[in-house]
Amino acid sequence: MKEVNFDEKVVVERDGEKLDCDILFKFNAISPDTLEERVFVGYTDNEIVDDKKNLYVSSKSKDGSELKDVSDKEMVLVKKALREISRGVQNGR
Repeated sequence: MKEVNFDEKVVVERDGEKLDCDILFKFNAISPDTLEERVFVGYTDNEIVDDKKNLYVSSKSKDGSELKDVSDKEMVLVKKALREISRGVQNGR
């Protein structure tokens, strides 16, 4: 189960316990799978594994609150958006 309140946290269930995760980014885009606009959300549980912080990405419909796993095609879209964000940060935008 994954729920999101964009003003606060993403709540995931792991091993039967609810865990609050910090939202790192979110953006709207057309899903290549459904051809519908979805909200993509990147979040972390702040756990560090192999010297890297866990990063998760899910999506939801514009009107929904339940997050769903992203497909491989959607992940390509997310990676492209992250590259654009990174370029903007590097260029001071």
